[in-house]
Amino acid sequence: NEPEKPVVTAKKEGVIDFLVVSEQTRKPVAGAKVHVHIQREGPDEKFDVITDGNGLCMFDVGSLDTRYISIEVSKDKFVPMQVYFQREGKLIEVPGYYRLELPKGISIGGHVENEQAEAIAGATVSIMVRTERPDEREQVRTNLHDREVQTDANGFWRFDILPQGVGKVYTKFSHPDYVDEIHYRGSGERGRPSFEKFRNMEAVLVME
Repeated sequence: NEPEKPVVTAKKEGVIDFLVVSEQTRKPVAGAKVHVHIQREGPDEKFDVITDGNGLCMFDVGSLDTRYISIEVSKDKFVPMQVYFQREGKLIEVPGYYRLELPKGISIGGHVENEQAEAIAGATVSIMVRTERPDEREQVRTNLHDREVQTDANGFWRFDILPQGVGKVYTKFSHPDYVDEIHYRGSGERGRPSFEKFRNMEAVLVME
């Protein structure tokens, strides 16, 4: 059953009851990490909270001098998401209750090797997904930028939190003994394997 909205009484302004549920099952997601970043007139405030067994957590973001609130949510096997609120005029609009649906991720992977087709262990594969930034005051988006995974002893790697429906993934890689890639390249671009290769765990990345 879908979790019901919690009943909240006598709660001070600026406190959010934050509920995380699975997008697929609508069941609560326990143990999700919720990273909060608040920009104020003075120093920024950052802190982490964890959802309880009912997928809930509570935190105070204030309102009078708050300019921007970013809430990043992550959990193994789920796509990391970001919710953010921006001030319009003098005050930021902070809801007393927020429900976030966290989508299950899909997997991609492959193999990193050198020009002699030898496996490279310990290479860092950086992954990025480009999404359009919405224009609403209250905004939600995937939070996938500069995510890193390491190759194993056989040069293989996998990444399990790619959003469903994505048709392109951007990667770059690095290793102390080889030439690092500085810029991201999209699947199917300039010699990069196709997205289908990434989805089938067959993407071969060659380091010089």
